Amino acid sequence: YSSNRGAVIIAQRAGVQRHQHLLNDLALLDHTPFTLPTVNPLTPRDWQEITGASIAYGYGLTVSPLALASALSGLINDGIYMPPTLLRRDVKDVGDVEKLQHDYGRRVVSRATSQKLRADMRRTVTLGTAQAVNLMGMDVIAKTGTAKRLVDSVYSDEHVVTSFVAAFPSQSPRYLLFLVYDDPKSHPKNYRAAQWNAAVSARDILVRLAGKAFVPRLGDETLLAQNMQAQDMLVKMPTMKIALPRNTQTPSQSSLGRL
Repeated sequence: YSSNRGAVIIAQRAGVQRHQHLLNDLALLDHTPFTLPTVNPLTPRDWQEITGASIAYGYGLTVSPLALASALSGLINDGIYMPPTLLRRDVKDVGDVEKLQHDYGRRVVSRATSQKLRADMRRTVTLGTAQAVNLMGMDVIAKTGTAKRLVDSVYSDEHVVTSFVAAFPSQSPRYLLFLVYDDPKSHPKNYRAAQWNAAVSARDILVRLAGKAFVPRLGDETLLAQNMQAQDMLVKMPTMKIALPRNTQTPSQSSLGRL
C-alpha cells in the first residue's frame, strides 16, 4: 500500500540536494534520452522543502510515460538506469549484459536497495493493491498509482489519473509494462483507484502474453532456483485461479540491461 506520509518523511530525511540528485539520475528533471525526440518534463520553478514533499508522493512534477517507465526500470534493474532505445542490443550471456550496462547505463541506487524495492513490489502483488496480477505461473512485481486530476487549475475529488507498472520475472526483470489512464470511468461501486482499472487491464495483457514463447514462467528451473534464493525476501500467498497458456521454452539469462 502507498503511504504519502512515509514518502514525505523519506524525502525530508534525504534532503533537497539528494532528492534532486536522484531525480536527475533517473532523467526525470530533463528530457529523456531516446532514439526519437521527447517532451521535456514540467518541473517546479522554485524548489522548496514543500516542493520535495509534494513530489515524493506524486504531485508537483509532470513527466512522460516513457520517462517514468525508464526511471522505474532503473530502480528495479539492480539499480542500473539504461536509457530507452528502439535500437536492438544483442547479448548472449551475462558478460555481454554487464558490458552493456557499463557502456550505456549508470548506477542510480545500490543493488541492495533495488532488491528491497523488488521485494516490496512483490508484496504489493501478493498482499496489496496489485493482486489483480498475482497470476499462477508468472512471477510479477507491480505497483499502483492514483492521483487527483487537475480540472480548471484545481485538483478534483471526482477525477483522477491512474497508473500501473508491472515487471517480470521478479528477481531479474526483463520486461516492464506501464499503463496510464486519464480520468477512467469509475467502478460500479464508485471506486476510481488504479487497482480497479489500470491493474485489471494489466492483468488482461499479462494473461495474453503468458502464452508467448519469450515470456519466462515459474515452471522453468532457472526461475524456481531464483525464487528459492529469494524466499526470505518475498511473501508467498495463494495465487488467483486464472489458467494461463503453457510455455515450455526455457528463458535465457534475463536483465533489463538487454533492452
